[in-house]
Amino acid sequence: MDSTLDEEPPPKKKDKTPEKATLQPLSDSVNVKDVVFSYTADSPNVLKGVDVDVNKGTYIVLCGESGSGKSTVLNLMMRFFSPKEGSIKWDGTSIYDTTLASFRDQVGVMFQKTMIYQASIRDNIMFGMPEVPGAVEKAAQDAEIADVINRLPDGYDTIIGGDSIAGMSGGQLQRICMARALYRKPSVLLLDEGKISDRLCILLLKCQV
Repeated sequence: MDSTLDEEPPPKKKDKTPEKATLQPLSDSVNVKDVVFSYTADSPNVLKGVDVDVNKGTYIVLCGESGSGKSTVLNLMMRFFSPKEGSIKWDGTSIYDTTLASFRDQVGVMFQKTMIYQASIRDNIMFGMPEVPGAVEKAAQDAEIADVINRLPDGYDTIIGGDSIAGMSGGQLQRICMARALYRKPSVLLLDEGKISDRLCILLLKCQV
């Protein structure tokens, strides 16, 4: 990577560049238009003419065999890469014309691999965010894991992750990760990679704000 995860990539030229806008909560739609992408200048295109339009309050599922480009679309929507051609717009503004910090404030991501830290369930859900009274419990309810947590002897203070054993299944730990993503109240939630039948899927879920 050209920069740390918390910094904008440094300018490659000394020329002045326009100041980037602050991304606002989604009010209308996200539009992927005519996107073409290749990982290097000399490699073949892995995406060609991709169009995805999603309105606020709705969701889409991208399905396809391994290697069909699902994760690449997700990586573009997370701003890990930029398209060679085409655009990705948020309410009509290119996501690449907004500050990285404001973009991350509006977009939540949940990966298939469970990322649980050795800490309490409450701290796992908040994960670096300030505590808001009742918000942890609300996120757990929305992720459909609140009943399981409430049955644990220490409830939200139960230590999970690392060598800690709380008797929670892999699927239940994934719901803790879902609650973590929902706790941030993102405008858009990207979920990578579930399974429907024998076809791998990426769910791009639009959250009402």
